[in-house]
Amino acid sequence: MQCLWEIKEGSVKDVVACLGLGRAYTTVMTTLDRLYKKGLVQRRRSGRVFLYNAAFDRVALQEQKSLHYFHSLLNDCSDASPILSCFVDTISSYDQTTLDALQQLIARKRKELRKK
Repeated sequence: MQCLWEIKEGSVKDVVACLGLGRAYTTVMTTLDRLYKKGLVQRRRSGRVFLYNAAFDRVALQEQKSLHYFHSLLNDCSDASPILSCFVDTISSYDQTTLDALQQLIARKRKELRKK
């Protein structure tokens, strides 16, 4: 994804060159095809090759990954308390600023929900 964000759009050959690590062409081609099938990259045919570009920018991809992760964690969960507790503990150990940001987000969301 990093290479696609850098080059904006490119062929498998372009991505291989961007990686610069001697990756096999077929490995990169397979990876891009899998990312395409998952909806993470888009592609269009240009002559005999596909040109790939990222379907999401970095922030949107992080949001999508987080959404998927939390849905899978909370799906069919009868008690979310352990998950939420672990999340808050993890944020608390990370730093105070992030914990404060979480508190502000919760307060903002409560106000939004009250207006509905």
